[in-house]
Amino acid sequence: MPIYIIRAGNTDKVKIGWAVDPEKRRLAMQSGNHLALRIIRLIECNRKAEKRLQRHFRLHCIRDEWFTLVPEMLTITVEELVMHPTPEPTMSAELRARIARSMRKSWERGSLRRTFDSQSRNSASEDAA
Repeated sequence: MPIYIIRAGNTDKVKIGWAVDPEKRRLAMQSGNHLALRIIRLIECNRKAEKRLQRHFRLHCIRDEWFTLVPEMLTITVEELVMHPTPEPTMSAELRARIARSMRKSWERGSLRRTFDSQSRNSASEDAA
């Protein structure tokens, strides 16, 4: 069952997805899209590879499964995804500690507390209205 890459018109916008019948999926998507949709690539693989492919191109993600087309999308292989998986983004312990210190200092100075109190009052007044 293949991963498909569907291009919207002549734009650089593509959808990366997985379907038992990619042509049927394209036709279903076409009814809600004013641009002509066409399948530009099919890759035979499993559903897990779809997520790996989407993760690999996450820097080009526009929204959900829609991406900006880059040349590598037309050439990457399943073997490359398996042999060189893209790691999940992580936040280092040092960065988490720096953020925590910054928030603690803001709270101690009162700036974060004022923001929190202000938001709480606004929320309470909206609930009362």
